[in-house]
Amino acid sequence: MTTKSTALEKVPSSPKAKAMNTNNTKGRIGISGLYCSSLGKPFTNAELYEINEKLVFDKIDESSRRLYKKLLLNNPDRVRHFVRDYEKIVQTCSTKEKADYFHEISCQLMEDAAAGVLNQTGIDPKEIDFIVVNYMAGKTLPSLSSHLAGQLGLRTDVVNVNMSDMGCSAAVAAMDLGLRLLKSEDKAKRVLMIALEPVSNLFQSEDDSGAIVGNTLFGEGCAAVVMSSHKEDMLYHIEASQRVLHADEKSVDAIKLAWNEHGPMIQLSREISSVAGKAIEDNLRRLVPQFLSVSDKAKYVATKKVPKWQKKIDWWAIHPGGTSILRGFQKQLKLADADLGPSYRVFQERSNMSSPSVLYALNNIEKRGPKVGDRILMASFGSGFKVNSMILRKGKKRIYERHEKFAVVIGGTSGIGLDSAKKLIADGYHTFIGSRRVADPKATYERLENATYIPLDVTDTKSIEGFTKQVWQKSWGIDALVVSSGIAPAGALQGRQDSQEIIRTVQTNLTGAMVCVNMLMPKMRRFGKVVLLNSILGQIPLMGNAAYCASKAGLRHFGECLEIELKRSGRKVTVHNLYPAYVETPMLGDVQSSSKTFLRPIQPAVVTQAVSRIVNDANAGTGKGFVLWRDQVIAYFYRYLPGSFKQVLASI
Repeated sequence: MTTKSTALEKVPSSPKAKAMNTNNTKGRIGISGLYCSSLGKPFTNAELYEINEKLVFDKIDESSRRLYKKLLLNNPDRVRHFVRDYEKIVQTCSTKEKADYFHEISCQLMEDAAAGVLNQTGIDPKEIDFIVVNYMAGKTLPSLSSHLAGQLGLRTDVVNVNMSDMGCSAAVAAMDLGLRLLKSEDKAKRVLMIALEPVSNLFQSEDDSGAIVGNTLFGEGCAAVVMSSHKEDMLYHIEASQRVLHADEKSVDAIKLAWNEHGPMIQLSREISSVAGKAIEDNLRRLVPQFLSVSDKAKYVATKKVPKWQKKIDWWAIHPGGTSILRGFQKQLKLADADLGPSYRVFQERSNMSSPSVLYALNNIEKRGPKVGDRILMASFGSGFKVNSMILRKGKKRIYERHEKFAVVIGGTSGIGLDSAKKLIADGYHTFIGSRRVADPKATYERLENATYIPLDVTDTKSIEGFTKQVWQKSWGIDALVVSSGIAPAGALQGRQDSQEIIRTVQTNLTGAMVCVNMLMPKMRRFGKVVLLNSILGQIPLMGNAAYCASKAGLRHFGECLEIELKRSGRKVTVHNLYPAYVETPMLGDVQSSSKTFLRPIQPAVVTQAVSRIVNDANAGTGKGFVLWRDQVIAYFYRYLPGSFKQVLASI
């Protein structure tokens, strides 16, 4: 038996909470609290492989060793958390010891999560009317919900429900049960829901592929949710809920808990992908009509065309059962990587924790600061085969005072790029800065706080791929992308220019920028901003700078075309070309060396203010993007000048 969690001692019995209990008028049902436990020691796959190699490999055959290597070292940085020491876990063979582990770890996890959510909401434990606990990997008598009720000091008339054997789908199923319980009551009530999964008792050092998959896939975690029908501020309001059960033989056999002389283990069939796909489709066909507008339904009746309902979802919290599962869901619904970023992040940072996993994904969404009214689709799936989903709407209440925001600045170690990075950091963005200088140990450049520097050569596709991967695994979704890479070599008249300089200019200013945007675009969050730092010379030619002007004109058309494509796809990412004239940067000297500028240079701060305004203004237009009105006037009149005047203007 474990002792009471120290976190439980902090649970307040607040006067405010007690006062709230006197008001039993029912309001809109929602989630008033969400807490994800961080209990447990983290281990990377590489560390787990070393432990298994030392303690397990001499007990298994070569094919099993290869399977361990494949499953663990394919992604050596993926992390799992364990409450008990992992070396003791892998050496435990006794069924009794495993049962003791299950009870001990379960109590620690659920007490920590319950304490966290009650502290967060300020609710007195006596105000909990229902307690629902779900888990899968073991058995206890009395139930875990009874144990937790005693530890929290809940009322003796509290209604406790124990949900077991429902696997990864259980958390949303438990929330659906909570929703039904609250709807059935005449007065306002509260439900405390605990989703936990201690998996230490499932470890088996046997030559069984099913056991090895379980050993290498699952981690431990626990999440707690308070659901309420009181009239109070909510984290999320529940708009719709849907459960689906496919119980044919193939579906039932897709995920099973098997037993042998060493205890329980998870077995996955090869049919799991097709089984899951059919059940998910069935669930969504029933869920989507519940939140479609009347006009969308009328259009469907009239045209028989299924509306693009994905556009109406702002955030996705999908059970992170594995990378292949998330990829399949993403492909099926034609979503971008960033749409499932909160779930990919859970799998990388904590692995598959079974039922609590989807709530960790919802917590990751909360960290990003969703707007009031944003719509979230939450879905989990597991043995049975069951798919459970909910539509949530963001309420006024928030967990985090500061939200995670991520920006990327390409070419951010000098000039406008450096100043843009400084401004974005000041605006609260953690900024990823890519530049060739980062890879050069002899290069000197200003290093900024709250910035991550990653080597990047925009003329090298492999370098761009590596940069994109690092940004993705540190952000799981980009809010802003500023492309500031560019060169303006000393110009010369056509026929006298160095051919390699022409190629380098176009590769850096145009081709490299296009490839960077192309690779990073799937990582852009909805409503993200792409800012292409162009030039007025993308609108007006300048003699002696044909390659530079051509590259910037190409960048202008690339941005305009990309904007059209994004609007049609419904991604809601906007693209902004900025056309400053001459800016007081080192690059200006190169331009001036080839031709005398007739416009007074502006300071970089003028441009960076424009970048900041675009990135932070949700309603920023994607118009011409001129920094100063004079530049817009010049570009406007240039179109209508006679050819002879254009030649004069280009040569001064």
